[in-house]
Amino acid sequence: MEGLFVKFNPYKILGVEIGACHDEIKAAYKALAQKHHPDRSKDDGANEKFQDIQKAYEVLKDPERRAEYDATGNIDKSNDKTSALNILGGYFQKAMMSWDGYSNPVAEINRMCAKELLVARANKAELFESLKNLGKLEKRFKFNGEGINIFQNIIDHARSSINSQSIEIDKHIVRVELAMDLLGDYKSVDDLANNLQIGGGGFGVSINTCV
Repeated sequence: MEGLFVKFNPYKILGVEIGACHDEIKAAYKALAQKHHPDRSKDDGANEKFQDIQKAYEVLKDPERRAEYDATGNIDKSNDKTSALNILGGYFQKAMMSWDGYSNPVAEINRMCAKELLVARANKAELFESLKNLGKLEKRFKFNGEGINIFQNIIDHARSSINSQSIEIDKHIVRVELAMDLLGDYKSVDDLANNLQIGGGGFGVSINTCV
């Protein structure tokens, strides 16, 4: 799962050198954000590209996050893992509440995580459609000259809010995927419960037998 963090290279995404100063990073971000903005770019992956550009800039403009990436190649890895374990803990308790004593509760945890991923991705798709609709609305006002000065700030605020929500959904997707991957680190349900610091035990079910 380490690849999820190592593959994201903010320097490469913004096209700047590792030693680039803040002004160089900011200039690169502005140029790329304008070029790949979903309202301007016709590419199918414009929204994802735009989100990556924003995420890369968020990392490199923050001295602490940039230093962490430079030193480890990771971006908020500790926070992601903590959140992933919290997700596992919540779903583990839900699974055990409905456990029949025979089936493997880990299979239910996997189903819960998979369902959450589907919901998150559907929500992101809805946000993307909202961005497209904002772009159409903005073009309509500009074309007709209908109070663009009044509505532009409203549109810009809505777009910023949607982009922020999309970034948070991306983070959540990574954490849920990590939670599912972490299940493979445990040899039994008891082991999982102990590592999650959940009381009980004595489940006697091997994760390797999960179907």
